[in-house]
Amino acid sequence: MSGWTTAVRRRWAIVAVVALATAGAGSPLSAGLIPGGGPKRTDCYVEASVQGIDSPGPQVKSNRIVLCTDGDPCDTDGVCNDSCTLRVAVCVDQKDPNLAACTPPSSLLKLKLNAKLEPSRPASLSGSACGSFVDLTVPVRTKGGKKRPGMLALSANATAEKGTKPPRDRDKYVLQCLPCAGAATTTTTLPTSTMPTVTVGPGGDLRFDPKTITIHAGDTVRWHWASSGHSVVSGSGGTADGMFCSPSDQGCSNAVLSSSGTSYEHTFAATGTFHYFCSAHQSFGMTGTVVVQP
Repeated sequence: MSGWTTAVRRRWAIVAVVALATAGAGSPLSAGLIPGGGPKRTDCYVEASVQGIDSPGPQVKSNRIVLCTDGDPCDTDGVCNDSCTLRVAVCVDQKDPNLAACTPPSSLLKLKLNAKLEPSRPASLSGSACGSFVDLTVPVRTKGGKKRPGMLALSANATAEKGTKPPRDRDKYVLQCLPCAGAATTTTTLPTSTMPTVTVGPGGDLRFDPKTITIHAGDTVRWHWASSGHSVVSGSGGTADGMFCSPSDQGCSNAVLSSSGTSYEHTFAATGTFHYFCSAHQSFGMTGTVVVQP
């Protein structure tokens, strides 16, 4: 009997996620996606999301070149070791506020990705969706005794459903790993970013990744949506305490569900342990914790 109950709960969880994603598909998304440098009228057909990178921002050039310094938060191995590990996800049919000239199609007919991006292919090409994050390693190069930026080029080509004009978006992303501070290099190192990031609904799962994050007082945490139909609400047991909530720390008792690609940030001024949950999926264990140290 217990197995039957578990199966029913899982089935209803899947139904709820699909329904919420459909409801939020038309919602405008926050900044953060990287277009890829294709034509402005089609650049929202396929975009990339790189954990720890803001777009537009100083770490993104020409809408396609991502600059990550070895050891910075965008380097998920967190160590200055002559190598950057970047977490990248592919998103399709996005209503990107930074691409006003682009109207996303209802669905894609084809999506051709670089082999390294294939694991992040969205499960569906119909409607707004993002695939799971994949870890891509970019080593720093050494030439003539000097350390220089390492590069990894990735292509993504999308063909929209029949009748869409223009029909295609052809993009190229370049991930650059810059040598960490103190390394001999001919390239200026970007300022260190200190913003930790939590992924909301990675791969469509009902969870926060990481579930628990530890920061210092005064730090800001960013939550980035990898799938639609979720929220971030402070409190426990499904009851909001009003301390913080997506998307703007307002109306926390009636939390808004956001779409994939959305980003939300909150600065923690005081020390303590702060619990939060997804208002739609708290009963399925979608909860998280922020531990703030002095």
